[in-house]
Amino acid sequence: MHSFVNFNKSGPMVSSGGVRAVVLAAFLAAGLVPAHAQDLRGSLAEMLKNHPRLQATRNDVSSAQSKVTDTTRRAWTPNLDLSAEKGEQKFESLANDKRLDYTRTSIRATQQLYDFGKSGRMIAENEAVVSQSKALASAAESGLLLEGLSAHWSYVRADKILDYSRQSEESVRRQANMESSMVELGKGYESNVLQAKVQLTSAEARRLRSEGALDIAQARVRAVFDKLSSSLNYKQLAVVRPELMPKSLDEAKATALSNNQQIQVGMHRSKAIEERIGSTQAKEFLPRLNLVAEKNTRYNTDGIQNVRTFGDDKLYVQFVYNFNAGGAGSSAVEAVRRDHAASVSREAETRQLVEEQVNIAWRNVQVASQNRQTLANLVRIAAKFYEMAVQERQMGRRSLLEVLSAELNLINSLSDLMSTEADAAIASFTLLQAMGKLDLNSFDLKPVDTVLPKF
Repeated sequence: MHSFVNFNKSGPMVSSGGVRAVVLAAFLAAGLVPAHAQDLRGSLAEMLKNHPRLQATRNDVSSAQSKVTDTTRRAWTPNLDLSAEKGEQKFESLANDKRLDYTRTSIRATQQLYDFGKSGRMIAENEAVVSQSKALASAAESGLLLEGLSAHWSYVRADKILDYSRQSEESVRRQANMESSMVELGKGYESNVLQAKVQLTSAEARRLRSEGALDIAQARVRAVFDKLSSSLNYKQLAVVRPELMPKSLDEAKATALSNNQQIQVGMHRSKAIEERIGSTQAKEFLPRLNLVAEKNTRYNTDGIQNVRTFGDDKLYVQFVYNFNAGGAGSSAVEAVRRDHAASVSREAETRQLVEEQVNIAWRNVQVASQNRQTLANLVRIAAKFYEMAVQERQMGRRSLLEVLSAELNLINSLSDLMSTEADAAIASFTLLQAMGKLDLNSFDLKPVDTVLPKF
């Protein structure tokens, strides 16, 4: 049976039950979770719903969709031009040289019949921009979810490591006080007291570093969750669903190349620019055909004295062709072609970066998994050594420094194990995010005591 450290008021003692109890006790420390804490998945969903970053991307999507509607209506619905004039005019040719009332009204309706693909390409471009905006919104959502999950795990890690540090500091302080008392009674050694003070100073420094790390983790939680940070549930931990994890690195890369949102953003951007090439060519080099209907009325115009109203109605097909004689159209098309080439190059670079992200995340998952087993074994060994060191100290075969060093090794190994658990979880989330598979349904919520490795 393995042993674990019990930091009680009489000093470091050893009892049975397994090292796992030490880790679980720290995870279940009182005061970690507010009384009104809600389900972690609910907090994450609410964060994704109200975060300003995602609200901005949703507005971008709505704006892009409105531009599609605008382009479609401008191209394939009539444009109306209305004008009305009223005033006086004077003509020198009139014998009485009097001013005449003057009125003119005009109504023109113009319906585009054909523009050789310009409008269709413009609509297709805007539709590609909508797809790009949606991909950006999806990327922002998965990125923010990763930030939230990482911040939550990082806070739990920092809080637990601080708890270990405080236990260690308190244990060393008690032991130092006991040695001081023994010296005063003439039964101890001054060197033991100095050794204890050195260890106590080291423990205090470790505790201060842990407090700083916890403050940083709290700041990150507040930055990501804002007002929700006060109600986060730290008795639950998110764990990636095993069936979503890839079986190999090649599988992870293939999934990422198909589903990664940043790659999709680049693809839709290139598609939009490709459509813009066609619309620019049509705009610069091809004519337009319009159907035009006009109705005009004139009253007392052109110096006609005998008050009369004239009107005329027109219905005709209009041929419009605008061409820059200096060749500006060719430059415009070439500029868009260069934009498309640049976009394709950026798209290729994005694929390379995504592959790098997958490689790093996959390796981090493997390293964390291997470290978990190694550190679990290290905790068992450190706990057993500490148990034996305490017993031998009671028999006078170990010095105080050796006992304190054994305790320090155990605390450090527990802290490393906690960090590895957090690293493994964050690496798994990062890998899923790079693969384009991270969402609110990609993880399970488990009590902290079931997440930790069994001893």
